[in-house]
Amino acid sequence: MSLIDKISSIMTKKSTENKLIKEKMSRIIELSEEIQKKARWWYCAADKPVSREKLEEWKKKYNISLPSEYIDILTVTNGFTVDYSSTVGYFRIESFDTERDLEQCFTVNQLNMLKKKIPFKSCFGWINHHCLYFDVFSGQVFIEYDRCKYQPVKDLAEEVLEPVIKHLEKELANSEKYRLLLEESRNNPLRPMYDRLLEFAGDGPLPKMNIVLEPPADEEALCRWEAENGMKLPQEYRNWVKISNGSEFGHKFILSLDALRKGYKLDPIDGVEYVILAGLTGCFDYLVFNSQTGEYAVYTEDFELEESAGFEEEIFEDAFEYMEEHMEEE
Repeated sequence: MSLIDKISSIMTKKSTENKLIKEKMSRIIELSEEIQKKARWWYCAADKPVSREKLEEWKKKYNISLPSEYIDILTVTNGFTVDYSSTVGYFRIESFDTERDLEQCFTVNQLNMLKKKIPFKSCFGWINHHCLYFDVFSGQVFIEYDRCKYQPVKDLAEEVLEPVIKHLEKELANSEKYRLLLEESRNNPLRPMYDRLLEFAGDGPLPKMNIVLEPPADEEALCRWEAENGMKLPQEYRNWVKISNGSEFGHKFILSLDALRKGYKLDPIDGVEYVILAGLTGCFDYLVFNSQTGEYAVYTEDFELEESAGFEEEIFEDAFEYMEEHMEEE
């Protein structure tokens, strides 16, 4: 490479590097790690960065327009996730392997579109359950707010990264409140179940066995939900939400107050309204309660109601058995 080419390369690098994106991404990692130290239900994962030179080489070799914003982030961390202990993550950036060829990056259909020069979008992350995409020919970044409806992102630093920072700052401020709520739950009848799940999840930064334990809700939040929805929640569910307001483990899930608010109601059965509280099999069987009497029932895949053994028995007993067997296999 001639001296002129080297200077041109350096100038191009300086002009395309967005320091603001790198600063905000670094702040996101810093906040995430700080929250994770304070709050057991959070985790974050950041990987070693990849060099801009390798990314630009790959981009040039295959003539794919990796967004400059995506490249900026990858030079800070080559892949990142932060959230409550869910598999999706509140904010996620996909890692990028510069050793992969096109066949390893795209589907057969997408490869055919590349050959025919037909534009398509490729996912590179998500924020708050909305996918982030880029156009492989133009490099334009999009957010998919609704299914197959893409909104262009004009300024990724302000439209994506800044909201993440504000969200994490808020959660960091809330972490002390959640810690105190957990301390108050020491005498909660379901606290032993929570502690046992923590044992299965382990002490590492990433939870084992896809165990999701989101932070607790307070009595005020429960009373507000009941007032807004005109019904009394079962006591066992109230007890659990005061420990973990949204959970997944051992092919089970317990819905959060927000999830219930979004309408997890069955069509009336014999004139009675039932509300789904939890999933029992990872497939279709649900633990429901009678909104009038508060009594539990199991709604089966055959669309029938069966008697329930109770909240604790239906949700935790075989979940613990499953996880113990899983640990033995490992």
